[in-house]
Amino acid sequence: MVSEVVSKEALNVQQEEPAEEPLSPEEERQRNRDTSVALLTLFFFSVLMFTLPFGVFYGMRDLLETRFHIEGFENTCWSVLAAVITVNTIIIAFVYVAYRDTTKEISRLATVPKDKKKMPKERREDKKRK
Repeated sequence: MVSEVVSKEALNVQQEEPAEEPLSPEEERQRNRDTSVALLTLFFFSVLMFTLPFGVFYGMRDLLETRFHIEGFENTCWSVLAAVITVNTIIIAFVYVAYRDTTKEISRLATVPKDKKKMPKERREDKKRK
């Protein structure tokens, strides 16, 4: 008899990853809160992105006509420039807020041990006091 050693790759067997531990109710609430904040932030900046450039464009157009008596192509150019600057400002603000939230989450996850149950009781009490 000839015995052949067959590897897992040859059998096309996938290794099963260990199942994630279920989240505690507190962790679940925190995850839901983080998701809600992220969606509200996205909605807020989406509304700004849709409304503010139009308002700036027509506001600048009216301001240039009534106050400075600039009309025609020059008025349109300055109005478009103001709207484009507004869009870029909104994008920069969104990126800043998203970056700040991400760094807060990373620092929060770095300070919380992955498995609180394995931590000695004395250390858990010390963490609660801080």
